[in-house]
Amino acid sequence: MKPGIYDALITNALLEALDRTDASARDVRPVDEADQPEVLARHVRDAVLRVLGSTRDQSKRVALVNDLLERLASHDDAVPAGEPQQLLALHRSHAVRRCPSHHPAIGSRVADQSTW
Repeated sequence: MKPGIYDALITNALLEALDRTDASARDVRPVDEADQPEVLARHVRDAVLRVLGSTRDQSKRVALVNDLLERLASHDDAVPAGEPQQLLALHRSHAVRRCPSHHPAIGSRVADQSTW
């Protein structure tokens, strides 16, 4: 590693790289407790990106994500099976009539399906 300013979480790989460097002075400090969620989440994000980037099979990618989320007990964040999709926009449609009753589960008006 080259001498310089770093903002890197100490990992096993980084420790090995530091052991191979000629730099004699290291400025290593504990991660402030208030910053730990951000620093650790950024590290997990980077690791997940590396693994997902090297996984070519779409279903394996989704399975890896869901396995991780299951371990985090975050079922609501699980990705449905199939091709991953993302919501890019949500628009109110003027063509859909609203029925007068509210849906009890979500508390909002439900579209009248007879106009579809």
